[in-house]
Amino acid sequence: MEEKRGGDLCVLPEGCIANVLSFTGPRDVGRLSVLSSTFRSAAESDAVWESFLPPEYQSIISGSPDSSLLVCSPSKKDIYLRLCDNPILIDGGKKSFQLDKWSGKKCFMISARDLLIVWGDTPRYWRWTSELDSRFAEVAELIGVCWLEIRGKINVCMLSTNTLYGVYLVYKTTAGAYGFERQPVVVKVGGHKRSVYLDAETESQLPYPTVGRHTGGLFINRRALGLQGPVATRDRDSNNPQGGEDGSLGAGRERQQRYRSMGRLPSGLYIRSRGVGLQVPVETREREFNSPQEREDGWSDRLFNRSPASGERDVNNSQEREDGWLEIELGEYFNKEGDDGELEISIEEMEGGHWKGGLIVQGIEIRPKESKMKRNKLKSSEKPIF
Repeated sequence: MEEKRGGDLCVLPEGCIANVLSFTGPRDVGRLSVLSSTFRSAAESDAVWESFLPPEYQSIISGSPDSSLLVCSPSKKDIYLRLCDNPILIDGGKKSFQLDKWSGKKCFMISARDLLIVWGDTPRYWRWTSELDSRFAEVAELIGVCWLEIRGKINVCMLSTNTLYGVYLVYKTTAGAYGFERQPVVVKVGGHKRSVYLDAETESQLPYPTVGRHTGGLFINRRALGLQGPVATRDRDSNNPQGGEDGSLGAGRERQQRYRSMGRLPSGLYIRSRGVGLQVPVETREREFNSPQEREDGWSDRLFNRSPASGERDVNNSQEREDGWLEIELGEYFNKEGDDGELEISIEEMEGGHWKGGLIVQGIEIRPKESKMKRNKLKSSEKPIF
């Protein structure tokens, strides 16, 4: 009995192959283009690459300063790749648009000017400036506030359907940034709320806070200067303002000046209003970290940024981007087909009551999240050939 064998796909007409390729994706087209000259020719077809472009791509491009892209590009593939590699400004320069190279799904960034920043128009608190490596004409630099509140929104109809999106704050910190050490900010994406840290040094130290010297069963975080010494020690320093025998400066006058800005604890110890560096005894701290229950006074959440429901830390590490900026994930949103309305995003820090500054905000980016996972899984030899 003669064995049946499948036909050679390479003998199919180029138009038929191009039609099949249009139902795949950019990554698959790159792989299949190396099979034969027929596949390579079909993979360059405008019909294939136009299927990867969003249906409204012409209206998006025509409304941007880069509208010449439609005329100057020799092919649909060129338009696609340029939209992947070079974001274009839309909505009067208040947003940027680009495509994810691996999926063709839409990505947006909301500029700082398009965000609602409380006190943003008060030069005493915020300054509008420019950065050479920013895609927008202006970025917002935080001079100093004790009430940090940033809000943004985007119509979900603009996003690709049936897609899991990640929402990211794109920012920098100046050399003199302050007030974010061990102080989380509360972020919301849609109805989901979490806490993140904008201070990279804090992230690297969590969930093991710095432990200083031991005094009477309590710990002092020297970096945060949170918990001060007992009254007896403080009075002894105050009575010796001239300094020690080793020539060190007297601590009395210096501490007296500092204590004016501190609140008093019932135990006779002092703590700064911003001092989240207050530590608990080792045995208590270990019990709190290993237990999923939240303490009545809330210390476990403030120290370790744990979720009371799950007992796990929030994942909040900032990452350096290819453009030199930092980004930190604020949350996720799955855009189902048929969804409408607006996705609301907020970043807040009001409860600490302390001043903070040195934050430079470029914007909030919304991009497909699965694309990053695909990039991490791909080996360099498996990347699509475009």
